[in-house]
Amino acid sequence: MELARAWFTASAPVAPPEVTAILETSPLTRGTILLNGQPEHVTHLPVRGEGRNHDLWLKGSVADRSVTVCVEAKADEPFGEPIGPYVEAAVEKTGRLGQRSGLPERVDTLLKMIFGAGASSGVLPWSGLRYQLLTGVAGTAIQAAIDDSSVGVFLIHEFLTETVDREQKVPENAAAFAGFIKALSPSSEIEVTSGRLYGPYEVRQCKHLSHDVQLLIGKITYDWNNV
Repeated sequence: MELARAWFTASAPVAPPEVTAILETSPLTRGTILLNGQPEHVTHLPVRGEGRNHDLWLKGSVADRSVTVCVEAKADEPFGEPIGPYVEAAVEKTGRLGQRSGLPERVDTLLKMIFGAGASSGVLPWSGLRYQLLTGVAGTAIQAAIDDSSVGVFLIHEFLTETVDREQKVPENAAAFAGFIKALSPSSEIEVTSGRLYGPYEVRQCKHLSHDVQLLIGKITYDWNNV
């Protein structure tokens, strides 16, 4: 509801100023004109299972390239479980039922797509990353390739209302987001803040990606206390 409110401040959809501002922080997206979009857009992911449900999908252009933006709206709910324990629990549950879980294969496929061949759900730092962030980032790269966009932007739009837990849950989400960026970045000393795009991180062409994608990741925050 907060995401819809942010985009409909007039009779027609208008990009919130924080969205426009963060796109200006990267040379790859500076001057982007957003052309169309759709809420609750689903991108199919590798291996059997649910697709990635983007709260908002946007397609734009700048200069000679297309840009895909996939938005995850967030209050203070977590970004899912840490990958390692999440996979272990799924394997244990299906094992008790005499079945085989496809989750380990899906997670490792997505990890290798984003982080490279050495990434695995059972090894730090990847085992400690949040599953929802992984599917959001991977789903953005896949959707960008589907859109024939050379640039994909995974954007977390955080809404701090009067009911969110600012003492524990909001800082925990900030730490989870920072951990994901640091896992992608050559220097773990990078300072991760809201309002800027990190990257580009090159996601290379593979059987699940029709062409290379330059991936940007960022978070913007709308705080009702500052209105």
